Amino acid sequence: MVTLTDNKELGYRTLLLATGGRPRTLNIPGNNLQGVYLLRTLTDANILREQITPGKRIVVVGSGFIGLEVAASALSKGAQVTIVEPQERIWPNIVSPELSAYFKQQFEKHGTQTYYGYGATEFIAGSDDKLASVRISPVQGSGQSQDIACDIAIAGIGIQLNTELAATADLEIDPRHGIVVDEHLETSVADIFAAGDVAAYPDPYAGRMHFEHWDNAIASGQIAAANMVGGDEPYRHVPYFFSDQFDLAINMLGYPSSSAQIVTRGDVNANKFTALYVQDGSLRAALMINDDAQMDLVRDLIAARAPVSNPQDLSSPSFDLSSLQPKDE
Repeated sequence: MVTLTDNKELGYRTLLLATGGRPRTLNIPGNNLQGVYLLRTLTDANILREQITPGKRIVVVGSGFIGLEVAASALSKGAQVTIVEPQERIWPNIVSPELSAYFKQQFEKHGTQTYYGYGATEFIAGSDDKLASVRISPVQGSGQSQDIACDIAIAGIGIQLNTELAATADLEIDPRHGIVVDEHLETSVADIFAAGDVAAYPDPYAGRMHFEHWDNAIASGQIAAANMVGGDEPYRHVPYFFSDQFDLAINMLGYPSSSAQIVTRGDVNANKFTALYVQDGSLRAALMINDDAQMDLVRDLIAARAPVSNPQDLSSPSFDLSSLQPKDE
């Protein structure tokens, strides 16, 4: 039985939880000032679209995909943009230092100021009680705090999974990944399923994980629906996300790790290349920049854990990636 907020009760045979997540907030002084924004919904996006105009001074806190996409969009509209990020570089867990430097350079050549290794510690109001500046401080070391004047601050620091409803039903919750499900996306309680951001599913390679992207939401929703009506389909899906920044069409497939051996194929200077990730002797991920012609092939190779005996061979444009396909026994 499901109880609604108006105390109406609904019966069910099978139930799907697709509660997603909500944006994390910066728990610092001034976070409720006019001019401080989060971005999660269409309404949020429409408000920011109206607010970001040429000459506006924008501080983006966080350089994940949301933060960088907002920064790129604001720059394209003629705004002045500063990026503040507590980590030492862009996406340190999924790209190499060289690739971090590549993305940083793309933003700086468009006029972005960047402060890596800094965290926002306070939003400061002006005489009109609206946001006037953001105070930032180094995360480590003894550097000086400084105030960055701005009209708008946008926090893009990830989401908090909405697991509260599942917890009230005594479903098993993984504190890191969300609502625990089996390979059929069924929770610890029979006939209750979960899909999307909030589903902590067992991945054949990565183990227990969740994935915050609409591609996973669609794919997991389809499998959950099939199984809710009597199917027996395991969830097997190579993680995928994309991002458009300036003239860069960015596609990421698989299980990227900065600890993998990363081999570049293509022309970095021409902004058309693919970084292939080899770990434990097999192809695990690919980061494609304006270079998605072989995306389907690469996705299949990652799913098959295609063995790679000599990773440096992949850098040659004459190397045929389809030759990595495992031979049928």
